[in-house]
Amino acid sequence: MGRRISKWNQKKLDERIAQGFGRGDGKSWKPWLQFGDVSSRGVTSRLWSPKAQRVLTFFSNVEKCAFLVAEFLARFQGYHEQGPMDRELTQEICRHFGIRHPRYWGTKIAAVLTYDGLLFTHGRRPQLIDCKHSSTEITGRLEQHYAIRHEYAQRMDYSIVRITDQSYPWQLIHNLQWIRMSVLQRGHFCMSEMDIEICSTRLYDDLTRAIARGSSQPLREYLRHASHSRGLLPHFGVFALRRLLWEHHLTFDMTVHFHELLHGPVHALSVEPRIALTPEEFA
Repeated sequence: MGRRISKWNQKKLDERIAQGFGRGDGKSWKPWLQFGDVSSRGVTSRLWSPKAQRVLTFFSNVEKCAFLVAEFLARFQGYHEQGPMDRELTQEICRHFGIRHPRYWGTKIAAVLTYDGLLFTHGRRPQLIDCKHSSTEITGRLEQHYAIRHEYAQRMDYSIVRITDQSYPWQLIHNLQWIRMSVLQRGHFCMSEMDIEICSTRLYDDLTRAIARGSSQPLREYLRHASHSRGLLPHFGVFALRRLLWEHHLTFDMTVHFHELLHGPVHALSVEPRIALTPEEFA
């Protein structure tokens, strides 16, 4: 929030508003901030989301990881990254706290403050995502910025959660990246979507029976044999497993790296949700 944008004036702000930045819904969402607008901390990146059906923009790895966790939620409905906060409201909040509203560098123009992410989930109020690197010392002006965001969230009837690079174990993030690739790799198989669905369903039936009897056969070996017995390519089994995990038909302890999962027993999988994606309301 309040990232310094150089060489901006009211004319440029008006042009950006007219061009639709900071507006839209679902796949039509257009972030207020774009690459080149800010100096970021960490790695800037773009990421295609199969759920959001668009490319998202992140200015740090913390922001990207927060989204990966949010996207995996079964209740996921939408996500707005780099969104603008209502400037009149943030100015009112600053007056309420008796603090100076951030301005654009070298001007007296009140800055359009932004949030890192706004998560929409079915059955819950929107959640404002505040991302910070754990090494960032939250003192002075940064404390004021967080107070503005917190009050803004309350007045907008949002919840708010702070995410750092230590909020999630690295195994969880690796697992999420591995699982979501199943959506992006469907074209690797010379099969229709219907055939993929049918074969995945049959594999699910096989797996649930193996899980129920507590099979200790290594999972990768089991998947390879299951694929071969149905006349499928050897690596289809792992692909289908990831698809079933993505769609929440199966789950496993996400703090265990997927390499360990594949070399471990089949019964490490579960058909019942048993993990929480922390922190706070992400669960």
